[in-house]
Formats: sequence, structure tokens, C-alpha cells
Amino acid sequence: MKETRKLNTILFADITGYTAIMNSNEEQAMEYLQNFKKILEKKVPNHQGRIVQYFGDACLLSFDSATSGVYCAIALQNDFQKQNIPIRIGMHLGEVVFTDDNVFGDGVNIASRIESMGIPGSVLLSKAIRNQIKNKDNFDLKLLGSFEFKNVAETMEVYALQNEGLTVPEKSKIQGKFKEPLTKPNRVLRYVGILAILVLSLFAANYFTGLETNVKSTNTVNDGVASIAVLPFVDMSKDGDQEYFSDGLSEEILNVLAKVKDMKVAGRTSSFKYKDVRDDLKKIGAELGVNHILEGSVRKSGNNIRITAQLIKVEDGFHIWTETYDRKYSAENLFKIQDEISNEVLKELKVKLLGSDLVNKAVKLPTKNTAAYEAYLKGIQLSRNFQPKDIEKAIEYFKIAISHDPKFSLAYSRLAISYSDLKRFGSIDLQEAMSAIINNADKAIFLDKSSGMAQASMAMSYAYQGKLSKALKTLEKAYELEPNNPKILLLYASFSVENESLKTELFKKAYSIDPLSPLTIESLSLNYYGNDQYLKAQELAEKNVAINPDYVRSHRNLVTLLRDSPNGKLDEAFISAYAA
Repeated sequence: MKETRKLNTILFADITGYTAIMNSNEEQAMEYLQNFKKILEKKVPNHQGRIVQYFGDACLLSFDSATSGVYCAIALQNDFQKQNIPIRIGMHLGEVVFTDDNVFGDGVNIASRIESMGIPGSVLLSKAIRNQIKNKDNFDLKLLGSFEFKNVAETMEVYALQNEGLTVPEKSKIQGKFKEPLTKPNRVLRYVGILAILVLSLFAANYFTGLETNVKSTNTVNDGVASIAVLPFVDMSKDGDQEYFSDGLSEEILNVLAKVKDMKVAGRTSSFKYKDVRDDLKKIGAELGVNHILEGSVRKSGNNIRITAQLIKVEDGFHIWTETYDRKYSAENLFKIQDEISNEVLKELKVKLLGSDLVNKAVKLPTKNTAAYEAYLKGIQLSRNFQPKDIEKAIEYFKIAISHDPKFSLAYSRLAISYSDLKRFGSIDLQEAMSAIINNADKAIFLDKSSGMAQASMAMSYAYQGKLSKALKTLEKAYELEPNNPKILLLYASFSVENESLKTELFKKAYSIDPLSPLTIESLSLNYYGNDQYLKAQELAEKNVAINPDYVRSHRNLVTLLRDSPNGKLDEAFISAYAA
């Protein structure tokens, strides 16, 4: 790899408070990020600059001329502020090493440290930059003071541009990646101590649903609570073309069991990690934090269906219960079988039912139309791939389901959610997405107010309309209906920004239920990060990269944690960014 060492102007920029924005409003955060990149890619070449690297919500730029770099910083901030994007910029002139696609050296680290002091709309400069532009009339500079930064040997003078339209941090309120005073205990050691006390106290209580550093043992079973994972049923059909059906059956059984408050049911994402994998049951139970497993198979032939289910105790592999169902193939029979399996599981696990037959009360027949149900299951399977083309196909299947049964509430719910997913990818404009989300959520809730997914889609509709208090109340209702649904837990937590303890509790519960899901791991990690619990946040981010390497945002979050306080490990952050 060719290396070139030279004096260069480095500009470091990031979206201020991006993690908190992502937690509370993911749509807004993604819109900020897209516009951030568009403005950079438009403006930087016009000032003879180079975009060296994006990582997460940050960007590293380089300029051969300090003057050109400063002019570019001002132009960027003007455009960022017009778009209401909260950006802070830090700049330094120093010797750096360029490779084919990266740049290293103290100049990079110092620019990052200076940027950390900024506020939205600010451009902060080192003394080296100031000395290059001080005799030019177009720049209005203000000395903020001298600062000692982490991993920087010398004290640095930092200046702020106070040209029209730019903001300047108040000296008394400046925060950044500074060296810890010698009289203060090391922050990392302090958090290690707190974490040790927490682990000990939870061990004494014989219950730990938090973080384990060993990826192969992500959760701990609580023997006092009935817990189960529903593994994807195996498609045993002659042509092997009923996978959408066997997957759908497994998920529907899981959804029924998840509505029972007195038991823990592993989330769909985590359970389906074991599709086509037949690991030791004890290992699966340990990784999912459950003491029972339900598995089975499906064989469809013509108008007949055979479903076999077996409930297994993880500790000794003992088959507690097994049953084979031979029925005529119809939507009504399928839902009856799901219901029977769920009831047998609850009876065998001796879960205390509140009132008579809680499961039968909780489960309404979503549709009697077999064609509608088949189309719905095909749509579900495609939507799980979370790719724009697959989501578009899923939308078509949900529409087909509705054409067969216009009263199919779940199909409307999934349709609303799919349009929201499509908007995230930028594959549909905001107005079209809003119209589709609002219309389909309205129909879903009108047809079935007892559906947690209908309530969740309605909350999403309120959010798009800016009715955040209504969205929060609707999510409270969704949570009451489906207290063990990870998607609802994550949505409810994201909207509970004014109740920090509830938000954290919900994120932890979602993680305990779905410990292998990239989204639940990411959400809890970001929550820890927002509460300055950096060690927990970083361990979760590292776990996400290890077990979900194809999930790009897991890499982005790890990069942010390595880059920011208390680490400031910019070189490691770059390495992680390239690994993505």
C-alpha cells in the first residue's frame, strides 16, 4: 500500500446528538444523514477538497490549502443550517499520512478533538489554521482558550469563526474530549467498578438479563419463569416449496404465546437464527435464555396438511409433549391447530392462566380465507429480508391478501409498516408513504382494536402526522396487548424519551427476549451510550458486529463508540469502519 506523508488541512464534521436523535426519531436521523452527505458531496469538490471517509454520522475531509478548507467549512455550515442539520466542525493543519483511501496521524486526532468542543453551527480551528488565515479580512476569529486534549501531548489554542451565520460556544459551557484532571478517578475504571457491583448484586438475586461478554452465552435462564423458544418448523413438503408456510406457522404460534404475561418467549429474530441449524439444545437454550424449546415440521400434500409439534425441556432433552395433526388444508383449521398447540404448551408448562382459557380469548381468527392467509404469509417472509425490492413484493402480497379478505386487519397493519420500511430506504417519497401508512393503519385499527400490531401501526401513523403524544398513548395500549413483542417494546421505548427509567427498562426487556436481534442489541447499546454507560454500550456494539456482521449499522455504532469519549481511539474507529 502506497503511503504519502505531507502537511494537510483536516476537517472533521459530525451530526451533533445523532445517537439521541436516532433513539427518539429514526426517520429524522436518517433524513439528516442523507442530506449531510448530499451537501458534502456537492460543496467539497468546489473548494478543492477531498472526502476521505464517512463513518457513521461523521465525515473526514482534507484540503491542500487551509484557506480553501475554511471557506468550505463556512459554506457547509450555511447549507447545513438551511436544512436544520445540527453539525459541528473542527479543523487542524498538521502532518498526516495518506494511503490509497485513508489518512492517519496526529493531525486527524487533533481535528477530531477540536470538533468535540463544538456546538451545532460552529466552526472551530487550531492555532495552526488560525496562523494561515489571520491576515485575511474575510475571517472573524475569536480565541476560546487553551485546552489539553486526550492523547495529545501539547496544550492547544482553539479559535472559533464568528462570521455571520455561525455559532460560537460559550466558554463556561464548553465540553469536549479533554484530559481527565489528575485528582479525578479514571472514568473507565469508575465504570468498571460500577459494572462489577451491578453484576454482583444481580448474581446475588440469581437473575441477570443484562450483558454477557461471551457471545455464546448471551442470556441467563430464570427457572422461576416459564420460558420458551419456538424454532422455525421444518418444511417437509414433497417439493420443499412451503417454507413461507412453515415459517409463518412457527411465528404465529410464537405470537400467541408471547401474549401471555406470565412467561418469557424468545423473539422471532433470535429464534430464527437457528433455522436449518441443529445445534445442541442446551446451547440454544443458553443463548436464548429459555428452558424449553418448541420445534416441529409441516408437510402439505394437495388438500391435506400434517403438522407435528414437540415440546422439549432444554436441561435434559426430554420430550415433554408431542402431537401430530392431520387435517384438511384451510385457514380455519390452521388457526385451530396453532391454538391447540399454544394451549398444550401452556398446560404442560403449568403457566397460570388469568381467567378461563386466556389463549382462546387473546386469539381471534384473523381470516377464514385460505388464499388471503397464504398471500399474507408470503408477504411476511419477504418483508423479513428488509431489502427494498423484497418489501415492494411484500406490499403486493399484502394487497392480494386484502383483495381476498377486505376485513383482514393484520394485512392492513403489515401494509402500513412495510410502507414505513420502504420510506426508510428512500424508495418512496414522504407524501406517498404518509398517505399509505395513515390509510392502512386506520383500517387495521377499525377492524381490530385488540391487535397489538394494529395499535403499533396506528402509533406509527400518529408519528408521521406529528401527533407524538397520541403515538405514545397508542403504544402503551399496544404494549398492554402484546407485552412480549420486541418490535412493540422498541417502539414504545423510543417514544418514552421523557421517562428515562421506563425507556431503559423497555430496551432491556426487548434485549432479554430477543438477544440475537441486531436491532434490539443496537437499541440497548445506544441507550447505554446516551446515559454515559460506555463500557456496556461498547460491549454490546462489539457483540452485534460479531454475531450480525452483515448488519451495517452495527459497524457504524462501534465506530462511534471507539471514536467518542472515553475512548477517542480514532485509528481503531477507522479500522472498524473499513471492516464494514
